[in-house]
Amino acid sequence: MKALKLFTIFVVVIVAFVSCGTSAKLLYQDTAPNVDWSKYKTFGFVEVESKGVTNQDLFNKSITLLKEAVSAQMQAKGFQPSSQPDLLINMGVVLKEEKQTRETDFRTDRPRYMGQRNYSWKSEEIVVNTYKTGTLDFHLIDASKKTMIWQAAVQEIVPYKESKIPDAIQLGVKKLFEVFPKN
Repeated sequence: MKALKLFTIFVVVIVAFVSCGTSAKLLYQDTAPNVDWSKYKTFGFVEVESKGVTNQDLFNKSITLLKEAVSAQMQAKGFQPSSQPDLLINMGVVLKEEKQTRETDFRTDRPRYMGQRNYSWKSEEIVVNTYKTGTLDFHLIDASKKTMIWQAAVQEIVPYKESKIPDAIQLGVKKLFEVFPKN
């Protein structure tokens, strides 16, 4: 019976995720004071390093997709890629395992038998689902002065299916560039 309850909760959580869709969340954004955007015409990427990556192929594919999505957004804003860029793009990606929990309830969760006719019940958190969140930390740097002129971060739930990762990356980058200061 308890397994059926846990399964029902799991199905409800999955349906909630699917019906709402994953949505990227902007964590912060900040622009340096007195930035003259007209002097910047080109952009390039700082090399993204990997630490603690267990699936290097998936990481490399994801970084390539991320760079393509950022390049498309930068070009839509009027910047062109270059080997001698005016702007350097520094990106950091952090994946974190998250746990979704629920609190036990006396009405639905049975008291535990402790022996010698002693029953006890206490409220506790139980894990009903695990998922990963990905955070993209994005810095735009003036290449000549080596100073940051804009920074922002966006977070999103990482899909379990590898085939859905490109859409999640596009959604996250789109959310990031919604607050980009240059129109």
